[in-house]
Amino acid sequence: MGVVEDMIDFLTSRVHSGSSTEKQVAEIWNNASREERDALIRCFIKEVETVPISGP
Repeated sequence: MGVVEDMIDFLTSRVHSGSSTEKQVAEIWNNASREERDALIRCFIKEVETVPISGP
């Protein structure tokens, strides 16, 4: 599941460890069924696709 690993890496790099946002995402993820996790991943991917890419 490369997409899932990519999403985890993305979230890890964007969310501060121990932040309330990180805790909320972890709680939602941990309580989600397999189908709900698939839906969350699709939502995350959709969100990432709308983020403009900035150059070096």
